[in-house]
Amino acid sequence: MKPILTFLAVGCAAVIVLAAVVAIGGFWFLDQKGDDLLAKGQALRENGMLSGRDLTEAQCLDQTMARSRTDKGMLSGIQQALWLDGCLETSAVEANFCDGVPPESDMRRTITWRISRCSEMLSNDSPCQNFLARVQKYCEEDVRRVKLSAIK
Repeated sequence: MKPILTFLAVGCAAVIVLAAVVAIGGFWFLDQKGDDLLAKGQALRENGMLSGRDLTEAQCLDQTMARSRTDKGMLSGIQQALWLDGCLETSAVEANFCDGVPPESDMRRTITWRISRCSEMLSNDSPCQNFLARVQKYCEEDVRRVKLSAIK
């Protein structure tokens, strides 16, 4: 067998073994810690819901962005997004909060809107984009439509 073919075969085998180890490790981690992670996530969302009772929709987003600036990292971004979900759900509705928010299905407008909004909020990091994805989802949900119908 040519040396290059041997090298490729060994490399492919190593990648497959590594992928299997990562998958098994991931399943083990979720098996051991999954319930705890779900409980923490639910607690973050409930905390957001409690806070949202005293905030407007825009204030929920502003507070999420402020928290994100002081507590960076992927895990923090996930935590803040869960808090934002809860906060928006119970926040005071603002008639114009969703003005200009494109539907998630319109990818071109979504990308342009997220980049523009993150730039306005002086945050071009990935958590900002993820928070705005939550805003888009919220603006399309029934919970917001019900809140809007209550003020009309």
